[in-house]
Amino acid sequence: MYIPVELLKNTEAGCPIRSEYVAARRQEINTKTAEELDGADRASQRRAMLGAVAAESLELAFERYIGDIDLLPINYLQIGATRSRAVGR
Repeated sequence: MYIPVELLKNTEAGCPIRSEYVAARRQEINTKTAEELDGADRASQRRAMLGAVAAESLELAFERYIGDIDLLPINYLQIGATRSRAVGR
């Protein structure tokens, strides 16, 4: 697919978001929690939305949203059982 260079330049010139902004935003995302980024109002709206549509419990869904998931994958037990067979006597 051919994209004219002039079109790329016009698009880049019209874009209000610069690389410095993107870098600063990434740093902010990496250092703040989802609730801090969203604010209290939006976090409560998100909690209500998750409560209405989440397949799992609200607490599990919200834990996934805020990014502090400390749950173990389901295969954790299977891996442990497999590795326990290799223990010598």
